Amino acid sequence: MRNPDDCLPKMPGANSGTMYPPRSETAFLPHVAGMYPQREVNTQSSEHRLLRTSHTMFPMGLETGHAVPSAWTGFQLLPNSPHTDVMKVAVSSRSPDGLDLFVIRNDFTMYHQMWSETEGWGSSGRLDQNFLCFDASAASWDSGRIDVMAIRGQTIQERRRTQHTFWEGGVWKSWSDVPRLRDSLVNTALCAPWPGRLHAFGVDPHQEVGTFNGQIVWGPRIISSEMYHLYGDGSSWGLQNISGYCRSSPAAVACGHDRIDVFVLGHDKALYHKSAALFFTIGGESWSWAPSQNDWEAVWGEHPTRGFIQASPFAYGVGACSWAKGRIDLFGVDDNTHEMQHLWGNGTSCWWETLGGYCISQPAAVARDINRMDVFVVGGDRRIYVNSWGPIIDRFPGTP
Repeated sequence: MRNPDDCLPKMPGANSGTMYPPRSETAFLPHVAGMYPQREVNTQSSEHRLLRTSHTMFPMGLETGHAVPSAWTGFQLLPNSPHTDVMKVAVSSRSPDGLDLFVIRNDFTMYHQMWSETEGWGSSGRLDQNFLCFDASAASWDSGRIDVMAIRGQTIQERRRTQHTFWEGGVWKSWSDVPRLRDSLVNTALCAPWPGRLHAFGVDPHQEVGTFNGQIVWGPRIISSEMYHLYGDGSSWGLQNISGYCRSSPAAVACGHDRIDVFVLGHDKALYHKSAALFFTIGGESWSWAPSQNDWEAVWGEHPTRGFIQASPFAYGVGACSWAKGRIDLFGVDDNTHEMQHLWGNGTSCWWETLGGYCISQPAAVARDINRMDVFVVGGDRRIYVNSWGPIIDRFPGTP
């Protein structure tokens, strides 16, 4: 198999002059009575069959060496969910038998819903405290802690603020502004590679700025869309520009205590990536970016029918999770068919499969244990669907 490292085109920094702003586009998101658009779908056909894989996955880095017979459940409507007009979902896990789901509806209200293996899905409670929520991400470093970072505002017109809250001791704390941060971030990703440490990534769309009658006005054209890296413990934050031209929400995942991987769509709707090696010292934390702080690399994978190709084009940002050190699983929505694509790899090689469905949002993925993944997405009817991977004898969040 061809080595992906031999042909990874770089994603230059936003100031290089080679990455141009995209055209203004409005996505058509069908609102139908099921996950699929308005057409008859034969779920038994080879094209639209909800995938139940026949291969086995070997947990990387484990000493057993034994295969674990595993499968996808296929997309299933999330049970006991009151939400019928959903815009986006985010998910985190505090334990192998628990999930925390965060739902943003089309009226920009945000809700939190818990799942446990013993009790199933609980009730859904509102989390936004009368603010509008435009984007959110969640992470957990301990069974007693959940952190949420969101883009919020009191009205649609006002300049949006990046804010943070956390759940601890069984209660949610008050929202607080993230200091040292531009007010204009439009989306975020959050991960927690180590207890007490959070790493967040946000996209800042710089707009044309001018004056009119002595007042600053914002023009309609996006000049650049750079990514910023925030790091801290939830109460204090640092800020770093890591460049790029980004047209989606980022995805961030820690596939070990010493590494973070970040993914985002470039102006061409292709998937780009960079990683940070983390170093912990007595004086604190430091990191080293690859390929560099200002450069990105394209993601390539071995497609089952199209061969070794670049991961492109995707309709929305991707979801990412890791269930073993050195392993990353990515989930994106095909820009043409709206089917979910699954890519997985170990940092040097990447493989690809189609999971089907009809998705109109960025997937939210979480690994709650070794060889256990749950992927949430908004279907064509704007309701929440879940597809889970794990041992075939196990019970999944979407099943009764």
